[in-house]
Amino acid sequence: MLETTIYSKYFDSQLYLSNKLGSGSHSQVFLGIHPRVEPKVQVAVKFMELNTQNNLFLKEMFETLRELIDCNQDGLCAVYECALVSKSGKSWITHYTLNDDLRDIPIVQLSQKQYLVIFEEHCRYGSISNYIKYLQGHQMLPITAIEFFLKTLQILQRLHTQNIVHGGISISNILIKDLDTLTVKLSDLSLSSIKHNIVKLDSISISLQQKRLKMSSTLSIINFSPQQTLKSDVNQLKEVFKFLLTNKKENGEPPFPPEIQKIFDELENAGDLMELKSAKNLLELI
Repeated sequence: MLETTIYSKYFDSQLYLSNKLGSGSHSQVFLGIHPRVEPKVQVAVKFMELNTQNNLFLKEMFETLRELIDCNQDGLCAVYECALVSKSGKSWITHYTLNDDLRDIPIVQLSQKQYLVIFEEHCRYGSISNYIKYLQGHQMLPITAIEFFLKTLQILQRLHTQNIVHGGISISNILIKDLDTLTVKLSDLSLSSIKHNIVKLDSISISLQQKRLKMSSTLSIINFSPQQTLKSDVNQLKEVFKFLLTNKKENGEPPFPPEIQKIFDELENAGDLMELKSAKNLLELI
């Protein structure tokens, strides 16, 4: 078990991290315990390296993260907390948490490596991409691929009824919560792609700007593109579904049965995922 100490009024105890869950070019994800989540409940702890001292950028980023926490709902990985920290020797120093006033975000010198630490819900079976690795080259059963597709579709349809676009659907951020029931949850939701200025989420009215920051699937912070639309989720979901059925992402797919090809045709022409009709009967057709 790894043990690291973060000094602040927020982290009132040592933060325990166990095994590493994954890593990217600027991030690492560990299994850990959050001081304010139920005792002994494991969470995913993301350490994201930030290369900026732009105070306005950090304020907008934390505003977005607050909205993401308010957006917690069934089908999305819950985000519990986040903090801006830097490393000093073997210890971590917290400069800001979501409990602090946005006006109090300090400017951390670039000579210090600073990180955004995000605590979010842990899905014990990992991502669909990890599940594919677990299959060790064996083809995913079509019935399993279709179940994953339908569960993801249902989550996205609920988001789309609120005019929320995920903006980055991939096999890496569709996480398996329960392998027996093939229950999935989505991570890396981009609140930047909420289309309307005022959106009702769990009876909370959240005011949003058209242009926001988004967290990409690579866990880097990038500017939101206004071209992100409901259609982008449709196209991304289509590619994920093709990949699950073929393990190939673009060209060279084997011919699909007519009932599956019908789904692809609908995905090609749908304005948003609420327009899909044949997907509801897909399981009965296979």
